[in-house]
Amino acid sequence: MVFVGITPTGLGDGVDKYLDAHGYDSSSRLHIVYAWRENYGVQDFITYVCGEGMVKSEARWLWHLITEHC
Repeated sequence: MVFVGITPTGLGDGVDKYLDAHGYDSSSRLHIVYAWRENYGVQDFITYVCGEGMVKSEARWLWHLITEHC
């Protein structure tokens, strides 16, 4: 299934599929990409995305998924 209008994050196919499966919209994806590119470690990433509404355990899991693909 392809979601029309949602641009890939550039963080890997697995990350995009995960975000698709969990219904993340374009705005949420932009926050995740920003957090990945602008923060320097796992704690900064988690702090930022949790501040935008993501659950901490999901943020930690997503960090590991991204680091496996980038």
